Amino acid sequence: MLESHMPSSPLVDLERYIYAAPFASAPAKAKELWEALSHEHPLVMVHQPGFWFRAYEKHVEVSYASLDTLWWAAYCYTMLSANRTSQQQQTEFTSLILEAPAARDAIDRYRWFLHRLHEERDAPWPAGAPKPTIIEDDSPEHYATEFFLVALAWVLHHEFGHLLLHRPIDTSIPTKVREWQADAHATRWLLDGTADPPVRRKLFVGACIALGFLGARRPPTEESYTHPSPYDRLECILQNATPEDEEPAYAAALDVLLTNWAVNGNDTWLQADDGNFKELFFAFGRALRKETQDTWVRIDAQAGLLYEHFVRGTIDEADQRQLAYILWEERGRPLGSPEHDWYQAERMFRQCRWSIFLKEAEKQ
Repeated sequence: MLESHMPSSPLVDLERYIYAAPFASAPAKAKELWEALSHEHPLVMVHQPGFWFRAYEKHVEVSYASLDTLWWAAYCYTMLSANRTSQQQQTEFTSLILEAPAARDAIDRYRWFLHRLHEERDAPWPAGAPKPTIIEDDSPEHYATEFFLVALAWVLHHEFGHLLLHRPIDTSIPTKVREWQADAHATRWLLDGTADPPVRRKLFVGACIALGFLGARRPPTEESYTHPSPYDRLECILQNATPEDEEPAYAAALDVLLTNWAVNGNDTWLQADDGNFKELFFAFGRALRKETQDTWVRIDAQAGLLYEHFVRGTIDEADQRQLAYILWEERGRPLGSPEHDWYQAERMFRQCRWSIFLKEAEKQ
């Protein structure tokens, strides 16, 4: 086993859950997996810096530095998802701009962990940063840990796919094809035979986080010599979604792509048109490929600030009260529902600001 002076990870305290992840993710197949891997536990965790997910003849080696970063990928997704839900509750349109302080902090931390990973630096877990927990509460740390364990299971089953399908290596099969086959193996292993909708949603989220982590440093539509593009890999696993799975699955994939975009310091994407998450995902793919679409608008940091201060900024209370009164009169002055007109007035003001902002953004 490779060793170094890599600082201890808080994930050391979750070792038994990490070792159990590939079995717990599909418990009905645990015995089948154990037998397929010749009754040997296939996971070996190593303390060393740098990205390290390697399949050998009978086992897979994983570095704690890689696990740390994967957990932060899950934490980023959790914060972004919470931010999106909050914005949807406040307005009729969705922006997904990632500018909420908690989301920005998570993205900055994730960027730090990615730099540490790829620069192979020996650096401790930042003081005061959130940490993994298995305590079942409603904290982002708990949800992130749950998603992390599923994401890890998907990555490991991808590597097991190489062990079971490609050993010895058949050089007549192109490397990229072997990656597609390993992706399909991991996805089918987790999903086949699983009918419970909440469990399937969780498995899709974990698979999307795993692929987002693996492609975090690459442009979403860029292929490499050995691997398909991150976007294409996400699109492929989403083909396994049933109609009941589609909305949460495509929402997770979209959030992962937007997280990676933000982590790499690129311009911001704003959603300018509504649609279900499947439609938004495919529209975002067209936007990334610079194809014609009307759903996503790409803006720079300056326009992002304008969005925050103008579109999302404070509305004058007197103006909102006056418009709410007019709306109440138009409804025939009903009793007992003043909040309806108050919130409708806010939505109308923000929609008006949003339309003005989009016209300015399109001029860039």
